[in-house]
Amino acid sequence: MAGHYEEVYRNSWQVVHNGIRTEPIEKPNGNYRERKLVLLAGDINEFRFDAVLAFAEAIERHNHRSNQSIDFVVLGDVAQQHRAPLSSLRAVTLQGRQPHSACLNAMRDADMLYLPLAFSRAAARISRYSMPTKLPEYLATGKPVLFHAPFESALFQVAERYDLNPRLATVDPFALDTFIERWETEPQNIDDRLSKASTALATEFDLHRLSKSFQSAFS
Repeated sequence: MAGHYEEVYRNSWQVVHNGIRTEPIEKPNGNYRERKLVLLAGDINEFRFDAVLAFAEAIERHNHRSNQSIDFVVLGDVAQQHRAPLSSLRAVTLQGRQPHSACLNAMRDADMLYLPLAFSRAAARISRYSMPTKLPEYLATGKPVLFHAPFESALFQVAERYDLNPRLATVDPFALDTFIERWETEPQNIDDRLSKASTALATEFDLHRLSKSFQSAFS
């Protein structure tokens, strides 16, 4: 993964691994797909599971109610104790870890990218302070990114700071059902989304800025 990251983004993984060159962001294509595809590129463990399961169950309920189906694909390892609940849902496909190049291609092909953190009390400390390394890569695709995390988490606060949508700070089934129905039917303001994503990338995740700040801390 590190080697492919350095080849694509032309910066050392060892200098800073939570940034990206901001140039790649571009307007995504509008290819029609009969079944919408939601993608999670990352592992599922205690620090994500309750959010992922709640979201996956909401997709499953939506697919039972609607003629328009949604596929939820996970590219990453799933902890053994969490595989059965997710595998039992027809909407979910667990594909395991994939090469970084395959993840990038899948992200560009998805209709929405999913970025969860756990809501459970046991995972509260990790959820509050962690910042997933996939976030800048997700934003750079130009695709919608669903921030699904506790309100007080650093991840959700990034979404708040730049008004990045969609974002949800709950695992309440009714709220998740309502979100999915709206996402299916409401038109998207693509230009507004890309503008906000570009601002977030340039301010928070630009590799040159991050590298300079990181190196200056030790000078």
